[in-house]
Amino acid sequence: MIAFYEPHGISTVYDYVTAWQRASRLNIAVLNLWPLSGSPISIPPSVDLDDFDGIIVHPTIAYSPENLFALDTRIKMTFDAYTGVKILVKQDEHICSARWAEFIAAKKFDVLVTCLSPEEVRKVYPRDIVGDLEIVHALTGYVPQHFRDIPARPLRQRPIDISYRGSIQPLFVGRLGFEKRQIGYAVEKAMANAGLNFDISSRPEDRIHGSAWFDFLGSSRIVLGTESGSNLFDFDGSVAHWCQEYATRNRNLDKSGEEYYYKAHHEFLNRFEGNVSYATISPRHLEAAATRSVQVLYEGRYSGIFEPYRHYLPLKRDLSNLDELLDFVRDEQQANRLTEAAFEEIIKNNRFTYERFVSQVDDVAERLLAQRRAPASAPTPLSTRPRALLLMSHDPDQDPRIEWMSRGLRTNGFDVVELGTYRFTQIGPSPSLEHLVDGRIRVRVERKRHDYAMMPTPFDINRGLTIGQQQILMILGFVMLPNDVLAKRIGAIDVNPETIDRFRFLCLHFVNTNSALLQAARQIGVFDVVIACDLDTMPAAQTLATEYSAVLAYDAHEYWPHSHQASRHWEREFWGHIDRALAPLADIRSTVSTPLAEEMAKDYGVFFQCVPNCALVEDACKDELLIQRREKRKRRQTVTFLYQGAFARGRNLESLIAAWPGTDKRAILWLRGPHWHYADDLKALARQTGLLDKRIFFHDAVVESQLVSAAAEADVGIIPYDPADINNRFACPNKFSQYLAAGLPIISTPIKYVSSLVRANDLGAIFDFAGSPSLADAVNSLLDEGRLFDCSTRARQYFLDEFNWETVSRPFYEELRACVGQIDILRTRPDLDFAWISNGRTMRDFAIQQYPSFVHHSGNVESKQVSVAPAVAQSSYRFARAVWHTLPVPARRRIRAGLEALLSR
Repeated sequence: MIAFYEPHGISTVYDYVTAWQRASRLNIAVLNLWPLSGSPISIPPSVDLDDFDGIIVHPTIAYSPENLFALDTRIKMTFDAYTGVKILVKQDEHICSARWAEFIAAKKFDVLVTCLSPEEVRKVYPRDIVGDLEIVHALTGYVPQHFRDIPARPLRQRPIDISYRGSIQPLFVGRLGFEKRQIGYAVEKAMANAGLNFDISSRPEDRIHGSAWFDFLGSSRIVLGTESGSNLFDFDGSVAHWCQEYATRNRNLDKSGEEYYYKAHHEFLNRFEGNVSYATISPRHLEAAATRSVQVLYEGRYSGIFEPYRHYLPLKRDLSNLDELLDFVRDEQQANRLTEAAFEEIIKNNRFTYERFVSQVDDVAERLLAQRRAPASAPTPLSTRPRALLLMSHDPDQDPRIEWMSRGLRTNGFDVVELGTYRFTQIGPSPSLEHLVDGRIRVRVERKRHDYAMMPTPFDINRGLTIGQQQILMILGFVMLPNDVLAKRIGAIDVNPETIDRFRFLCLHFVNTNSALLQAARQIGVFDVVIACDLDTMPAAQTLATEYSAVLAYDAHEYWPHSHQASRHWEREFWGHIDRALAPLADIRSTVSTPLAEEMAKDYGVFFQCVPNCALVEDACKDELLIQRREKRKRRQTVTFLYQGAFARGRNLESLIAAWPGTDKRAILWLRGPHWHYADDLKALARQTGLLDKRIFFHDAVVESQLVSAAAEADVGIIPYDPADINNRFACPNKFSQYLAAGLPIISTPIKYVSSLVRANDLGAIFDFAGSPSLADAVNSLLDEGRLFDCSTRARQYFLDEFNWETVSRPFYEELRACVGQIDILRTRPDLDFAWISNGRTMRDFAIQQYPSFVHHSGNVESKQVSVAPAVAQSSYRFARAVWHTLPVPARRRIRAGLEALLSR
């Protein structure tokens, strides 16, 4: 491990290095180049890399690209020639952003440990530059064992009321860099006359090191803080160059002042702010939690680890709620609950220890070392436990039900591989591999890159095609037909360009998705269980389960033939025929609600069990939060009603806003969801009511891990869905259990499943936009403080007792284990292989056709011109040899004519 740090300097760095040595299964020798002088820094020529199986470049030596590129200039074997495992650990990736990928490519590194999220990593490390690279996602710091033994002085005995040590970051770091100094000065200025004892500074000479730092934190009742990192990445140096010129032009301005930053932001920086999301927790947040100090932090995500009002107090950037937060801290009982929660749930949580992090890197390093010692094609062993493959037609982290299902499989003794695609409109550079902290593996492929895996060979035809293959070939055939013939074949009476385009797009979606998933899964290996997450992966799942002799589970997240509200009867019938052909072939079938299970069982003639969408037990809010919320509500004398989720048409949001003026003036409406142009339409409607930013407020979406804690800021949850739509009518929205986990009573339209649970368990009220009881009646029924608190308490207890994922999914996993028990798990089978993922050419590009088509946006289908890839755009020699001569001559003539017509467009 090559590093550069002062042994008695910043304790976080020392903890990082020593914890890695102690925790690793590998024998780690540390080469600390401190206190070598001169620049750039390089490894002494006495070091021979051949003495080591691998190298780890620590972030302390990788801050400067000049140092990084100079490291191997004095040793006889340079990094690019070295054949051991090479691991680069990076932090501060917003600085000199393009150089890191350049270094990885030039020096042929194998592994990158990055603080970037999976969604952002390709922006900084493009696959076409870094090539074959393993990615491990990391935090900026972890919890060493001694954090759990730090003595905590009672808050009332601490001499410092508010403390902070910030830093003066370069201008090109952007807003997050500016906030690292601004929060301290702003709070001190705002509370100058409050009689509080401050110890706040951002001057370098006032930094505190070693054990004195923990004495400082332990003497502070409140510690201020911001997210670390930067959301402004300067890829080509243009931002830093402009900032230098700006500094020259503005010598008269105080570089640490607000005017200096805001002027630069207005003139230039706003063009780049937010180009990469790189806000993260800082080791300081863990240190403050270890000393049980109350953290008052600017509002943010904090890596989804620190939750507002549970682990810290969120401070608005205009400081409008500062007095409220200080009142909170003055209540010592409340403050102690907050600090104890942070200590118990984060500091004592093994997820955030160095041991867990180092084990992740060890797993990757050991696998690569084994490959170095074995033939190049050696597969990667997973284990001898039963294997489960989850197939989905979207990004695996896009749907919380995938996470719940996958974690449940892991807990119930399965090795789990999640195989999905990139986001709906995203063109992925190549397949990607992600190792999750609990041992699950996540693979993403680009749906428009595949080798036509659904096409049968002559052997397949002689043996007999699976039903899944037959369905995809049938769908492919329909794509090739001219519009008039297509309409006639599928009984489309009311054909128009919009519906035909939608139908063709969905056909292409099926063909591309299933072909890509088939090809990827076959290269990974053999599984004991294949789970299709929705109908659009069932053809691939059924084919794979047949090839593996595996258990097939079909988890229907909705009634797929009715998933597009604008679809015509012939579209629903077409997809319904496919669903009816595939569903009976599954060994286990599940869906999200009892009435939907009954409806699908009636339609398809096979049994579906109900596994509702439910959050995990660990997501539930604490008891004290209900009490705190009640006290706040009494002070403000209003009740906040929350809609949290996608702003999607068909969810009656227009009706909700239009009806809100008829509710009591004490009722406040919050709408929280991802922003797109439909949200602007809703805001315009709210403005027409005269209540926008008075009694109707729009809030930004939060990440999945913060949905429950964000919901807990409100008092009542709203589900306003239109029951006329069949999927709405039988829905079990994720937000239902999230509201319950947050201890929110529910008001809902009479959608069948949700309303039955609300009534049976007295969790809130039901209303009807078109009838009685009205929205105003439902709202008014929960303005009474006694009933509101009782419903809130019942909601959370119902979640904990009955309506959490661990409870509702138990019969599903029991049945799955019983089915798997009939399979010989110890049968001869190769280990799972992920080595192919590094070679993007294993998933081929093919010609792109232009179609007027449709893309999803926050649950809606919006008309747009987009490029999609029809699976028939280009034939290959292998396809021709495998299939062509098995077809009758008339069929060949029709296909030839169809292809020529299509390719001539």
